[in-house]
Amino acid sequence: MLTRFIALKPRSLMQLTITGFLAVAGLLIMALVISARYIDALGSSSERVLSLSAEAMTAVRPLIEQATAMERNARQFQATGDNSYLAVYQERQRSFSVAADQLAALALDSAFAAAVAKLRAEEQQSYRRLQQAGAAAAVQADYQALREQAAALSEQLNLWTREQLAGIQRDTQQTQRLLRWQAGALTLLALGLAALFTRLITRPLRQLEKAIDRLGSGGYDRSIAVEGPADLQRLGTSLDWLRSRLQKLEQQRSSFFRHVSHELKTPLASIQESVALLRDGVAGPVSSEQLKLLAINSNNCQRLQGLIDELLRYHKEIQSLTSVVPKPVRVDRVVEQVLASHDFALEQAGLAVEADLQKLSVLGDAEQLRVIVDNLVTNAIKFSPEHGRLFLRWRADGERAVLEVEDQGPGIPEQERELIFQAFYQGATPLRRFLKSSGLGLAIVQEYVGANRGVIDVLPCATGAHFRASFPLPFEQ
Repeated sequence: MLTRFIALKPRSLMQLTITGFLAVAGLLIMALVISARYIDALGSSSERVLSLSAEAMTAVRPLIEQATAMERNARQFQATGDNSYLAVYQERQRSFSVAADQLAALALDSAFAAAVAKLRAEEQQSYRRLQQAGAAAAVQADYQALREQAAALSEQLNLWTREQLAGIQRDTQQTQRLLRWQAGALTLLALGLAALFTRLITRPLRQLEKAIDRLGSGGYDRSIAVEGPADLQRLGTSLDWLRSRLQKLEQQRSSFFRHVSHELKTPLASIQESVALLRDGVAGPVSSEQLKLLAINSNNCQRLQGLIDELLRYHKEIQSLTSVVPKPVRVDRVVEQVLASHDFALEQAGLAVEADLQKLSVLGDAEQLRVIVDNLVTNAIKFSPEHGRLFLRWRADGERAVLEVEDQGPGIPEQERELIFQAFYQGATPLRRFLKSSGLGLAIVQEYVGANRGVIDVLPCATGAHFRASFPLPFEQ
């Protein structure tokens, strides 16, 4: 009951782990103890049989020897009538009785005890006949039968020993079968307990893993509750607090962008309308100089409107970072797809592409990795001279996978290498003005590279720009 309570209501993950270990180890120890008891019982039984057999053989041998010697003394006494032979016979008789008593004391079995008792009675009867000086032939027949009975005891002892050893062998085989069944049953029980405690241990860990995945993918609407040890329940409570906090922050951020865009667009629309009315002469005649100023204001309003739209798009793009669910992605195939989508732009510019792509996978979001490659390739096309070359490399470098995009354009000044990843920053004018730039492409690239556990840098290059993004490689490729 206590073990069950501890297993189901543990105070900590360590306590649950120790309980599971002790439960499985207890079963194995119990199996060893039971096996040891059976083996000890078999050993004791074998030792008893061997000891009794040795003692019985030790007692049977002088019994046979004394029976043979007594027969010889009896014949001598009958032949000579010399009482000295009878005295020797009586000495042999006492040794015979001692050996018979030893055999009787062993209590091997009832049949053997009856044979010993019968042998002693026959010897007493033969001795009485010998003293009566009866027929010599009858006395000789008695002692011959006595000697044969003593020899038969030896055979009976051998038979008893074989029967006992056969019984031990049967017990050994039965014990082996029993131990095999016991080992199988206890192994299954131990595996069942191991599976139970593994589930009790891993279930709250899986709940935590799923909760963290939901937080990482922006799922703030579902509360987090972890079942299991008290320490993991407290951790689940902390994660739920973090979820609530992140949910509030996300709501505040979304609300901020909505309010800012609305508050900026409303006065901007009024300014644009006022400029249009002034330009149309609603408020009176407008000179050429005034028209120029109104045109400047109109262009700036349109530019500001575009920046607001880009700000909202940037917010939408950054929000998608929370939906990263790492999966294996073959980036070499992503690069090939991006290059195929830019075939027309590359052909119009007369650009040649040199691609060195290894078959490598990284864990990340396929769409975000595509955006990274697409923005880097688009940026390279913007600044590449006609009939230039683009170099794309995807290769392994130690424990990381490296994506390099290099062009032959004007390059990036050293003082701008950190600025180009800032939102809305625009450096040198692209050679291809038809490719519109909002200043967000490289900012999104940096955010997406970081979201996929990578790092992006601008490397020094003799001609053109050289971008290098690296990502951790999975353990297996």
